[in-house]
Amino acid sequence: MAAYKYEFSIKGYHKVDAQIVGEMIEGMNEKGIEVTPEVLLDASRDESSPTHCEFEWDDTVAAEKYRVQQATDLIRHIRIIREEAKEQEYKERGFVPIPGGKNVYVPLQKALGKEEYRNFLLKQAENDMQIFLAKYRRVEELTNITKAMQEYLEVS
Repeated sequence: MAAYKYEFSIKGYHKVDAQIVGEMIEGMNEKGIEVTPEVLLDASRDESSPTHCEFEWDDTVAAEKYRVQQATDLIRHIRIIREEAKEQEYKERGFVPIPGGKNVYVPLQKALGKEEYRNFLLKQAENDMQIFLAKYRRVEELTNITKAMQEYLEVS
């Protein structure tokens, strides 16, 4: 029996049940296997593997998807360097995705100026807070941050 109950952070995206994947990874760890993406991929190569269906096995299609992911990473990793004061410099995302599921990116300033995009960004921020809380809620040194996030989420 599995030690934990598993679910995906994004529902409806994966073809296989999260419990199956979680138990598979848990089982590998119990056998002393250090699970990396490469190890999981290798374990998924066999067509009888429950995770086989999660991967694109046609090399031509997979190569194009990989290049699209590289292009997405280029867009997502661009940062704008802002100087508010002489000694104060910070970086912010240059481009952010907009709603519609088409991987369209616009400058952050444009997104902040349009209500639909701004609301989408706020929803993403709330999702990011939920993820942060799930990962770090029990880290004592981050209590002030996690408490503030929890309070924000309760009123939003």
